[in-house]
Amino acid sequence: MNRRRFLRNSALAGTLAGVEATAAPARKKALRVAYLSDVHVFTSKIAEEGMAKAYQSANALNPKPDFIINGGDAIFDALEKSKDETQVQFKLFQKILKENNKLEVKHIIGNHDVWGWFSKTEDVKGDRLYGKKWVTDEFQMPKRYYSFEKKGWKFIILDSTQLNPKGGYIAYFDPEQLEWLKAELAATPGSQHICIASHIPILSAASGLFLNKNQENGDIVMPRNLIHTDVFDMVKLFRSYPNIKTCLSGHLHMQESLTYWDLTYLNNGAVSGGWWKGAFRDFEPAYAILDFYDDGTFERKFVKY
Repeated sequence: MNRRRFLRNSALAGTLAGVEATAAPARKKALRVAYLSDVHVFTSKIAEEGMAKAYQSANALNPKPDFIINGGDAIFDALEKSKDETQVQFKLFQKILKENNKLEVKHIIGNHDVWGWFSKTEDVKGDRLYGKKWVTDEFQMPKRYYSFEKKGWKFIILDSTQLNPKGGYIAYFDPEQLEWLKAELAATPGSQHICIASHIPILSAASGLFLNKNQENGDIVMPRNLIHTDVFDMVKLFRSYPNIKTCLSGHLHMQESLTYWDLTYLNNGAVSGGWWKGAFRDFEPAYAILDFYDDGTFERKFVKY
């Protein structure tokens, strides 16, 4: 290549680079969210101090989060506990929250936040607070599932935990909730970015590793209470809405990022780690920080508070 041709090609390359830079403006951060899941607080020095430290840490972040998502399982357990024991746990959570947090909190219902389903000490089914009524009232949630908008993003909060007629609880979206979700997605402009959050993962690989136990034939099983049993229908539904950018969850006490059909599913660990006994599967007590951008992208990092 002679000198003249080299200079001409170099100038052309520089011009094209300038055009490309002009056509792709830098993204701007829209908002920041702290995701504190699986606190499992109860009357214990380590649990009480741990929850306080986690919320103090989130409030001290710079830049400060626009709001906090309580990812569910705020208290240690209400499924089997008496009414008095459950009341103690909820009061303790609210007390620590009031003393250590000044940020807005959006709540998700976790399986351990549901009162009385497995009660062995008393007949609670006729009580007004039975099931999810108590936690919904306690956290002043508009409903057990709801949506809200913040700085150009829509957040859809869903209820994963359903009572299983065959025993225990099972993860899926009940017909009433699913109908609402479909209508909510259809009514959302395609230009608006969506973040979906549920306590139990809709899609997860880590759920098969949670129990660290294979079947006798060697199969790794995805238990009904660790991953959504309606996962195939949900994946199909979400593919029709490319403006859904991520699905957030907790429940597993593990940290995971899984992308399937261009949608990223993020499991965000546990504030309590291994239920306040140290790490769980080598995942130490932590919470997630999520930065959402105006172009629909996002970033996540963990804080070992």
